[in-house]
Parts: sequence; C-alpha cells; structure tokens
Amino acid sequence: MPKQLAIILVILMIVIGIYSFSRFAWRYLGQFNSFMFVTLSSWNKHIDRPRIYLHIIGFFLMAFSYYALMRLPPTDYLPPIISDTIFFLLFVLGGLVCHFTWTKKFKETFIPKIQEKLNPISKLKQTIYNQNEIKEIFHRAKTKGYLSGNLSSFESLVRLEAIAFEDRINWIHKSPTNKNEVNRQSLIELLSSLFVNFESLKNSEIIKLCAKYFCTNNIELKISSKNVSDWRTNNSRYLKEISNIIKG
Repeated sequence: MPKQLAIILVILMIVIGIYSFSRFAWRYLGQFNSFMFVTLSSWNKHIDRPRIYLHIIGFFLMAFSYYALMRLPPTDYLPPIISDTIFFLLFVLGGLVCHFTWTKKFKETFIPKIQEKLNPISKLKQTIYNQNEIKEIFHRAKTKGYLSGNLSSFESLVRLEAIAFEDRINWIHKSPTNKNEVNRQSLIELLSSLFVNFESLKNSEIIKLCAKYFCTNNIELKISSKNVSDWRTNNSRYLKEISNIIKG
C-alpha cells in the first residue's frame, strides 16, 4: 500500500477511535461517578445495557483490526493492499456499530425488535393496571376454584414481572371431562384475557409462559402443544366463564 494512503487510513482510524471512545466515556464516566457516590443518574437499563454491549463488540472490532493492520506481517494469500483494506473496513464497521447505539433508530426500533426476538413475551401488554382491580380478579378466581397461592404472585403475573420458582401460582381448576386432571384450557384462556397480543404467541411460547408462573400442587404443570392448539379452536361455554372473572 502506498505510504501516503496508509497514513491517511491510520489517521482516519485514530479519528474514528477517538470519537467512539470519547462519546462512550463522556456518557458512562458520569454514570460511574453517580453509581460510586450513590447519586441520581439518567441510567436507563433498557437502553444503556444494550448500548454498552454493542460498544464492547465495536471496540473489539476496532482493536483487533488496528492491531492486525499495524502488527501482523503480510501473507502470501492476499496482496497487502487487499488485507489492509479488509482490516480498515472492519475497523470502520466497529465504529459504525458504536455510532449506531446513539441513534433514534437504535432506541425505538432495534432494541424492541431484539427484545421481542429474544423474549417473545415482551410483546405482551397487560390489560389491567389498577391495583384494586387486580386484587378483585385474584380473589374471584380463588373463590371460584381456579387457583390458589398468594396475591403478590398473581400481581407479578399480571405485570409480567419475575417470580420465584417456589412462589408460582397453583392452578387447581379441574377438567370438565376428567376430575383428576387440571383444566389447561381454562388456564390459557385466563392468560389470553389478561394480555393483549397473547394469541400471536407461538404454542411453545405459551407453554413457557404457563410454566414460568403456574404449577399444580407444587408440581410442574405440563402443557403440550396440542393443549394450546385445542384451546385456539375451543368455543366451550366454560371458557367464556373466564371473562366473568375478569369483568366481575
């Protein structure tokens, strides 16, 4: 590679590196100081964690490509100008990854899509927000023999918050055709009434959601894909009674 071109590329890499690191440091050194001195900060875990994660990737790409460009000897497989161009483009890619995390598209489009892909349940929206209403629904469901457990676990379900394994809700509603089995159809129907977009979940995602929040007699509540598929086409009257629990 001509010496002048090599100097230009190195200068560009230094400028990109300084810009990327300076912007990152300006934001997170302040956050670190706030954390250490226990003061209020503008930290937003839903944005800052993914941003830091992508910066790690971007910094790695830049560090690796800069080292390769400066230190690795030429090979017999590629002409120096081609290998140098590849490493330079890789460095630029790392800079673009870092820069992307500061854009509006990163916050409003990229993060929601990744969250939905990694955790499909995140696209669910709760339908009930009022604390008293949540409490009333829980007591109605408990009184009518659908479930047992504590109110805090049910509140966590409605808000899709984390719940301890031992605090799962005990589903006790019996099947209308087999009194020795719990009614999985009514459980799924209850969840569909509590959340918007529930029907758009895949069968496997519904199964995971049920397993996360429910058990039966402190034993894992096993729900098959067939159970979910049957629910999608089930128009039985006993399922419609679930709406009475929600509406009161």
